[in-house]
Amino acid sequence: MRWNRRIVDPTILLVTSREINQRLSSKAYRVATVVVMLIAAGAVVVPRLVSSGKSSIAVGVLGSGRIQLVSAIPKVSRITGVKLKVVGEDSIATLDQAVRTGRIAFGFTGSAIVTDRPIQSGDSSALARSVFTLSGVLSTERLLNSTVVHNVPPSVVSEIMSPPTMARVALNPPKSKPKNQVAAIVGLVVLFTLLSQYGAWVLLGVIEEKSSRIVEILISVIRPRTLLIGKVLGIGLVALLQALLILAATFIAASATGSSIVGGAGAMLLLMELGWLLLGYALYCSLFAAAGSLVSRLEDAQSVSVVVQIPMVMGYVAGLTAAGGGGGSLLHILAYVPLFAPFLVPIYWNAGVMGVVGVATAALLLAATLSLTYRLAARLYEGGILQGGQKLKFRRALALAREMD
Repeated sequence: MRWNRRIVDPTILLVTSREINQRLSSKAYRVATVVVMLIAAGAVVVPRLVSSGKSSIAVGVLGSGRIQLVSAIPKVSRITGVKLKVVGEDSIATLDQAVRTGRIAFGFTGSAIVTDRPIQSGDSSALARSVFTLSGVLSTERLLNSTVVHNVPPSVVSEIMSPPTMARVALNPPKSKPKNQVAAIVGLVVLFTLLSQYGAWVLLGVIEEKSSRIVEILISVIRPRTLLIGKVLGIGLVALLQALLILAATFIAASATGSSIVGGAGAMLLLMELGWLLLGYALYCSLFAAAGSLVSRLEDAQSVSVVVQIPMVMGYVAGLTAAGGGGGSLLHILAYVPLFAPFLVPIYWNAGVMGVVGVATAALLLAATLSLTYRLAARLYEGGILQGGQKLKFRRALALAREMD
């Protein structure tokens, strides 16, 4: 019952409301929210536009080769998935010029395929696939129309053109390529950016109150622990609002472009990243508040925040490494460590490495750690919040907190 009374304490609501009003009235908050919304929407729209732009290419042709090209185009498009648009040219000179200037992707003279530069055998671009496939289709049609095979029985020709395939045995199943990989990486970047931003808000807010002596007035009517809960809760609600706006921008952009991210695994990934953003915020911002209570000057903020920032940066780098398929078993273990879990769990869940049980286990471990970090942060906050001047040592702040009991 004691915990319930604290949760509904009107002073907590008062501090929470104060923090919300302060952050929402900030121009920097509104600008940052719009910028991140545009980035999230762009991560959905740009790949869609780029992929759709590669589905059609222009092919120049001289009069003598038009019949051959038109008859081959349906087969090429069916095999490659690339739509070929035929553009008539008057002469070889105009065809060559069109290829050089990029007005057409490549040309067909009736006896040769003309490209701007040689195409390497390992090239998988739309241009390379179209040229290689068209070359094979035209060669096959010329062979079938030649006098060499006129006297050969059709069954023999069919067997030659469609030989039995060689059996292929794979020793291991194919590696599964993670779906929504771009969304997972963008989510990781947004997570790190927002956690850094919210952590800085908590840290600087605590230091500014100490340096301006406002906290002395607040502490006279509000317990330090209550002030800490209200501050973290208020900024957390603002963070949740910002995250929901980013999600809304992502879903709107996905719906407008027909992206599959709005359904199935894509939607689950976005909700997963939102959940781990909230868990990561609760963990890291309590640590930032504790760090801020140890100093009284803004110029000392960097020296105390670096201890909290180091695991954040390590988790971010680990997440990028995991998204690239590296890291091995070490990163799999770190995904269960609370300081790194917010950065790694969504990546591994998207890749299929972690299932529901793994995600739930990591979340429970982080929740259990939250109770410890909150108690530690509250003790440091109580011991250091009224201490001005030089930076406090960790043990000194705990000793001052015990004296206040």
